[in-house]
Amino acid sequence: MDIQVFLDRADKNNVEGIVVCFFGGGVKLWLDDIREVPEGWVWFKTAEEAIEALKSGLYTEISFDHDLGDEFGLDTLGTGYSVAVWIEEMAWLGQINRLRWHIHSANPVGRRNIEFAMRNADIFWNEKEGIRDEGDN
Repeated sequence: MDIQVFLDRADKNNVEGIVVCFFGGGVKLWLDDIREVPEGWVWFKTAEEAIEALKSGLYTEISFDHDLGDEFGLDTLGTGYSVAVWIEEMAWLGQINRLRWHIHSANPVGRRNIEFAMRNADIFWNEKEGIRDEGDN
């Protein structure tokens, strides 16, 4: 995703938020197909859109929903978990910067799976940054 796509999606009434993101404040990605986006976040409704946005390197924070329009069990839009697994892999490969993350999904199994993938991503980021986990000897 290039800067123009970001600006097209950004809340034009939140100019301060747009300026902050370009001067070190980072951009927040809200992944959810139904819940309204909170102020200061950029809204994506599918896993594919979110992954494309994350590839830009503009985002520093993400909040996950798990179920993304999959009311018929077809998984055509992907899930929050599929985004978390992609982030986990990119963190392992050193191809994505550390993200702050949150999970706002009401799906308990999806929440647990996203958390597992993102905790692994945190471990990979820590290793790349030379930070030892408390459990290391």
